Amino acid sequence: MISKFPYWRQCLLVGSAMLFWALGTCAYFAIYASYPIVDHCTDMESVTAAHNSFEVFVRAIWGALSLFAFSIDSNAVDGWLEVAGNASHWPVWMLSAAALGAGMWTINFAMQLLLNSCKAWFRRYRNSGRHYDSLYIFWGINRRSLKLAEDINKEDAKGYCVFVVNPAADNEESHGVEHLLDDSKKRSELQKQIGSVRGSILVTKQPLSDTEIDENTWKKMGIRLMERYIQHANRIHVLLLGDDENANIYDALRMDNEVLWGDPEKYKHVTVHCLARRSSANRVMEDVTSRRVIEIVDSSHLAIELLKQDPQNHPVRFVNTHNGVVYSPFRSLIIGFSECGQDALRFLYEFSALVSKDSLADKEADTRSPFYCDIVDKQLDASAARWRHHAQGMFTKQNSDQSPCITFHPVDYQSPDFYTRVLDPIIKELNYIVIAVGDDKAGITLAVDILQYAIKSGRVASLQSDDNPEKKFRIYVRSYDPNMYDYIKTIAAYYNEQTEFISIFGAEQEVYTMNIMIAETLKQKAMEYQYNYHKAANKHFDWEKRPIAENKEKDWEDRRTEVFGKKTMEGIQNLRRMESQDFANALHIETKKYLKSYGATPLRLAQTEHLRWEAAHEIMGYSSYCPNGKSKDILHYGHSNMVPWKELDGDSREYDFLTFSELYSKEALDKAINEAKI
Repeated sequence: MISKFPYWRQCLLVGSAMLFWALGTCAYFAIYASYPIVDHCTDMESVTAAHNSFEVFVRAIWGALSLFAFSIDSNAVDGWLEVAGNASHWPVWMLSAAALGAGMWTINFAMQLLLNSCKAWFRRYRNSGRHYDSLYIFWGINRRSLKLAEDINKEDAKGYCVFVVNPAADNEESHGVEHLLDDSKKRSELQKQIGSVRGSILVTKQPLSDTEIDENTWKKMGIRLMERYIQHANRIHVLLLGDDENANIYDALRMDNEVLWGDPEKYKHVTVHCLARRSSANRVMEDVTSRRVIEIVDSSHLAIELLKQDPQNHPVRFVNTHNGVVYSPFRSLIIGFSECGQDALRFLYEFSALVSKDSLADKEADTRSPFYCDIVDKQLDASAARWRHHAQGMFTKQNSDQSPCITFHPVDYQSPDFYTRVLDPIIKELNYIVIAVGDDKAGITLAVDILQYAIKSGRVASLQSDDNPEKKFRIYVRSYDPNMYDYIKTIAAYYNEQTEFISIFGAEQEVYTMNIMIAETLKQKAMEYQYNYHKAANKHFDWEKRPIAENKEKDWEDRRTEVFGKKTMEGIQNLRRMESQDFANALHIETKKYLKSYGATPLRLAQTEHLRWEAAHEIMGYSSYCPNGKSKDILHYGHSNMVPWKELDGDSREYDFLTFSELYSKEALDKAINEAKI
């Protein structure tokens, strides 16, 4: 508590306290050691002799400390006065002076605490009345929220952070001065946690989960000031980044209530960011309203999206290609098939869907290039098992030589079987390794072991060149613990002196940033792609036109409003499918640019897009079967276009060409489309 005072005041407080304590100790020691002490008991009065020096000294120290709590040993004073008679009374006078000084010190300290508490409350009240473009309400304090708040302070000078802290379940209610001291201590510790972050701390009386939602909710929780903060903010972001996913989800659903935010207009500008797995069940929360009150934040998904964002990490950079055709297989290894490992497979399976050299004999052919992915995990978790069953078309997919695209190995990556049964047969062909085992030290250790194994086997040389992409070899290690980040980066840098063999990805420093979490740069790219695609479609198509909004945000929301206006499950599922394709195509354009730079024709790029689209739908569980002769059946995961390029009609082919319309003039694209329709 003292540490919250200025340094000079800290020195003064500590120095004066030590002085009064020393005076009291000396006085008590003189009384206890030199004269007998009268102890008044319940039913008798007795006189005891002096104790040994050590016991007297300890008792004197304790007695001196009690002076600060306005407690003086009157029995010892009475005993001294009775025995000393007319002798010098200096110990009593010294004790009285020490008691007076200690009492005044305690009163002064309590008053300063009260004054500081009042100042802190006044600052919170003053800040709650200021106008903010954006208000960021963090529900709890942890390293993720602090990392994001620090980045917000750097990027958004007109924003403000508020940290809402729930009381601990085992805290006992205190009263009076004790409550003042406990509250001051708690707030001081919380202030230390947020450090230099520009923000206020509101401590609740009870958690949101135990509070009835009505117009007095904030008052019931003991954070009435929240109403003023909300009233003076243009936009509000609530960030539920706690470790308990279920608690995050429950609080997010309760916050999806306009009563909490004052009025319906204010409610339109509230977004709740909820840390949870981006599963089909959880994503329903995103779809309950047309404007996305709730946004699911999945750190594993974002880690892979950031990996995907760098074109150097795309599978096309690890194969030989010429004129849009791939001449070498892409072989990958994923170690750890929990959340991050599953998302890594989605990325690699979709973005490695490229046109094979087997298609050279026929320009209408779009045979997929060989894809091999070995997955190592001693036990599949429930989500992986469900996905494997749902997306059977993907997991049973075979290459043109009838070899499986995906192979599971239920072995421990730390066992000898991993090296003999998994690594040995594939080490000389491996291009791409993703390690997502949930432990930073184990992950980087495994990466170094595999790299050394690859060097020993002759798989890699000290230098790698873009001239021979099929020779590239890279290991991607997921970062989990920010405290270990510098450690694993240092080890990776040691082995990357000449060539980058080991890449660290998915660190909290990269994921929990203003750009990713609030500005949503990935979503902005998807919006930009969708907007351009919409305009290109209106230029090229003579049918199925819809009005184009004045900007990408409005165009994106117009499509959502149109679908949600129907409130059908099929519409919502279809919108989710379309938006996922916008996110993918916004990043996949880099693969198409790379292929174009190596001579790919518009036809080969369109075929590549069709393969990517088909792979993306296989990941979602789609097949070509559509009952009742429909072109697509969203509820039954059927789409008639999941067929080879040769079997696509001209209009369907046109969609694939328009995904890269920015790479060609309208005339060149029209010519390619017309040729493909013949």
